[in-house]
Amino acid sequence: MGSVAADRGCRPPLTPRFPPGEAVAETALITLWARAEETHRPDALLRDPMAVALCERLAYDFARFRGGWKSQVGVAVRGRYIDERVADFMARHPGGQVVNLGAGLDTRFHRLDDGRVRWIDVDLPAMIALRAHLLPAAERVTTHGASLLCSGWIDRVVPDVDRPTLFVAEGVLMFLPRRRVQALLAEIATTCVAAEVIFDAIGPLMVRCPWLHDTLPRTTTRFAWGFRTSADLTRLAAPVRDLVIRAMLDETPTRWRWMRWLRPIPALRHQFVVAHGRLGER
Repeated sequence: MGSVAADRGCRPPLTPRFPPGEAVAETALITLWARAEETHRPDALLRDPMAVALCERLAYDFARFRGGWKSQVGVAVRGRYIDERVADFMARHPGGQVVNLGAGLDTRFHRLDDGRVRWIDVDLPAMIALRAHLLPAAERVTTHGASLLCSGWIDRVVPDVDRPTLFVAEGVLMFLPRRRVQALLAEIATTCVAAEVIFDAIGPLMVRCPWLHDTLPRTTTRFAWGFRTSADLTRLAAPVRDLVIRAMLDETPTRWRWMRWLRPIPALRHQFVVAHGRLGER
């Protein structure tokens, strides 16, 4: 866990503060809490001791998320699935680069580092500053403060647009306007020669009925859009080729408790998916 563990006993708790207009950054604390909770389980889908240490380091009331089992399972299932896709990319492209969009307090680099990958974390400036306080520096990791709502930063952030690149957008695109998501994917496709993208998306039910989500209503952030059908998501992600859409209810169904019985109903099964495909010229 590097310096995070060493700091716990000798530094005062750090209170996360986000400027007006950056409240979406608070959702990073939900995923951090969920990974820490998962790590405590004997049957954990992923283990993230660094997340446990970060929760102990932050002066934040994580108890507000207590009882949010659906969110906790969703983060764990999604996290393991994306971990597997990232590890596969790294195996196929040794020395490739991963661009982590809306990085929050994600620790995936520290979980998966193969000693060769180049890692780029992108998030709002306040979150990047918080990461700098909390997470140990690493030689092959760079960070950039940028808003995904703005354009024109990809060629500045990605140092080698010809290198195989995987863009990861976990728990972030559903908070952006739908048109901005389309524009962002188009920008990646026109900037990078050999890129892949993996992102999660939600159905319209979660947008219309935010109270169905068991932790997000405890923050001030709300979802911006949801996809109606797989064809709708494919159209939205038009620059992405060979798009594979995986329903997260199909991953480790027993962990979803009663929700696993929703899988035969397509409209409910696809309320939470992860999509993965290729961008660029190759």
